[in-house]
Amino acid sequence: MAKLLKAAKKVSDLKEKLVYAAPAERKAIKAKLFKAKAKLAVAKANAKKHTTRVEKAHTKKVKAAIKAAKAALAKAKSPEKKAALKAQLKAANKVLALKKKLAAAPPAKKDAIRAKIAVAKAKLAKATRKVLKVSNRVAAKKLLIVKQKLAATKNPQRRAALKK
Repeated sequence: MAKLLKAAKKVSDLKEKLVYAAPAERKAIKAKLFKAKAKLAVAKANAKKHTTRVEKAHTKKVKAAIKAAKAALAKAKSPEKKAALKAQLKAANKVLALKKKLAAAPPAKKDAIRAKIAVAKAKLAKATRKVLKVSNRVAAKKLLIVKQKLAATKNPQRRAALKK
């Protein structure tokens, strides 16, 4: 990004010099401007390539989270856990939709969409934490039920099966 800003400033400075230059100096300034524009184009291409790669990596993480949430939702039996997983899935899909919108958006609207993505990512993180809390709660309930059954049973074979 620093190279991009530096190249853009150089082009801007040369254009300004060209406006106020004497006719004898114009040819030399135009040659410098041509080279500076070429450097600016290379810097723009590098910046675009880097930001696209980074955005794609983050998108892959969100897609993986969606896939994991769908798999967990298919296995879940507790209504509380199902609700938490659905909320997580909804938040992840929202982030993914905003990222697609960002890729297609004009440069003027990208900052607003990035702000929306930040809010959506925060909601996704909160939903993920809730899923973990609910999962732990459900596991604790299952463990408590097994312990109660273990304490109530007298049959040694059943006790052994419950301990497993």
